[in-house]
Amino acid sequence: MEDAGCDRLRLFIAGYPLEYTLSPAIYNRWARMRGLRVEYGVERPSEPAGLAAVAEMCRRDSCCRGFNVTMPYKTVILSMLQDLDEHSKTIEAVNTVLNDRGSLIGYNTDWIGVRRPLEEAGYTGGSVLIIGAGGAARAAAYALRDLADTVYYTSRTGESARKLAEWTRRILGVYSEGYKAGGQVYKALTRRVNLVINASPASGIDKTPLPLDTLNALPKPCTVFDMVYKPVDTLLLQEARRTGCKTIDGLDMLSVQAAYNIRVWFNMEEDPRLLKKIALDSMGQA
Repeated sequence: MEDAGCDRLRLFIAGYPLEYTLSPAIYNRWARMRGLRVEYGVERPSEPAGLAAVAEMCRRDSCCRGFNVTMPYKTVILSMLQDLDEHSKTIEAVNTVLNDRGSLIGYNTDWIGVRRPLEEAGYTGGSVLIIGAGGAARAAAYALRDLADTVYYTSRTGESARKLAEWTRRILGVYSEGYKAGGQVYKALTRRVNLVINASPASGIDKTPLPLDTLNALPKPCTVFDMVYKPVDTLLLQEARRTGCKTIDGLDMLSVQAAYNIRVWFNMEEDPRLLKKIALDSMGQA
């Protein structure tokens, strides 16, 4: 599995400010469990030029197997790659890069990190509210392209939400609308959807991106998916369960992504449940 001449294979995650990430804990422990000599680190380039430098460093290093990309660089990285898989070409965002003998190939595993947990939760389709309008929101819409009747986006100013709605109609062929986030908007939209996905960082143990009283308006059965994984059980998920919705947490998404990243980098199949347990162990929540 390891390249000839390499004491160990190198991987990393690139983002900024990247104050918190579970990726090193997950991949380093997984590699030890599988007997692989792998070192997964962190790079925090503060500007695109810095990202280009670390990408080129990996490309020239035969012992660098690849890297992950997170905010705010999932679209910026596109111009620095030699090829893209079919999903990242459509989504126009990359979160995983493979160094294939000096050629950097971009992949998007965000979308499958949304799709598989929804399938396991029994979600069969309907209308969806996606809070946020960045790369993660775009990947979520792509994951739902054959399940969603309508996709509604909200963002802080509304401009990015409207642009993403136009992309969803044009590229995915799914009817979509974008709005400026606000209480009245959420009050209206939650009555129309059976799935809410938070693709923004505005969630936590004591904060929520959605006014909690609007959760009661969700038609039943309903599902609420929060991509935030620290904390795992956010206030949004707690209140969603209280109102009778199924919930999916950010570690469900992260562990599925990690399994597919392992497939990209090592051509190995791994159980996302094991990777989620590793993540919970590292957080002291097993």
